[in-house]
Amino acid sequence: HMKTTDFAMIFIAILLPIVIVVYVDISFLLKAEEERLYYINVINSAIEDATYAMKTVEGEEQDVDYGYSGLSEKKIAINAKVAVDTFFESLYNNFDIKGDKINESYIKEYVPALAIVDYDGIYMYSINTYKNIVTNRESIGHVLKPKRYFSYTYGIENNNLITGEELINMGNNPRSTIKIITVQFTMDDYIVVVGEPDIQMRGFYIEDNRNNTILYNNRTSIREEVLQHLKIKRLQVISDIVSQEMSFAVNNHNFYSDLKYEFVFPTIAMSDWEQMIGKVGIIAFIQGIKVGNVKLNYVAHGISGLKLTDRYYVSKPFDERPELNYYHTTKDCPTYKSARHPLSGYYMNKMDAATTGYYPCPVCKP
Repeated sequence: HMKTTDFAMIFIAILLPIVIVVYVDISFLLKAEEERLYYINVINSAIEDATYAMKTVEGEEQDVDYGYSGLSEKKIAINAKVAVDTFFESLYNNFDIKGDKINESYIKEYVPALAIVDYDGIYMYSINTYKNIVTNRESIGHVLKPKRYFSYTYGIENNNLITGEELINMGNNPRSTIKIITVQFTMDDYIVVVGEPDIQMRGFYIEDNRNNTILYNNRTSIREEVLQHLKIKRLQVISDIVSQEMSFAVNNHNFYSDLKYEFVFPTIAMSDWEQMIGKVGIIAFIQGIKVGNVKLNYVAHGISGLKLTDRYYVSKPFDERPELNYYHTTKDCPTYKSARHPLSGYYMNKMDAATTGYYPCPVCKP
């Protein structure tokens, strides 16, 4: 008969290797997770540094504007090169490889797409061919491409809005009766009409009927249809252009990179994607870095902290009673809509509106 101690020894002999394997596996997984979190923290820090550094502000006024619409003396502009340089400088410093050109190039290989989403367009930093100014030959490497604007083209023919397939099918032979209009969208409802030197302002707000007749070619009967169409298309156009540019960058990276790794456009939740493309900021794809038995596939995103300036829209009554001169938070306010036209415009802050003789609207309560 076997003694209890014999059973115990057999049990230990069987169980001990399993315990050791499980312990090693758990230790390996914990180490891999620790390493993954380390990489993510480094990448997020780089995004934050770049986001902070890429904006420049000029002027001393309190009001802050993007600098495109000319509404404020204090202008905010995005410097894409500073954003890119700061992002990689932060990565190199936090990975402690600053100045090590081999490791710097190695890390950069795992960033197939870096996008700087500006107020009116996108800059892409990715692998591409370019003319080397030293050797005067074509080289391959990471370059910052010129800004691609958020452009959209449609047509007006008689009282009809022509878009989509119908416009595309015309190809290079549009009918002489159709007016082709190209606009550039922005992060708000400011819009720029391209190639129209005869209008006083190249840019204006969509609802500004003093300047936007060019958008519907003076066909006032389709004004609302055109304006609503442009408002709906704005986010879709921005989303399409950002995703096109980033997809192209990822595919180019696969074509030119020496890494034996298939880079792919990552799966991004729609809510996250809308946040990414709805504000000025940076988007970085980082893929392929080995973490344990898997490869890191991470999307880092930073919003620049630039917020659209508040605007207070002012109105005057039909009967010219100054005590009914109001400033409003929105043009949808019924008091604003019933006011005398043309309206007097808007102010960037409440104080300016008040000192010019306007009172807070009792309906929308700014």
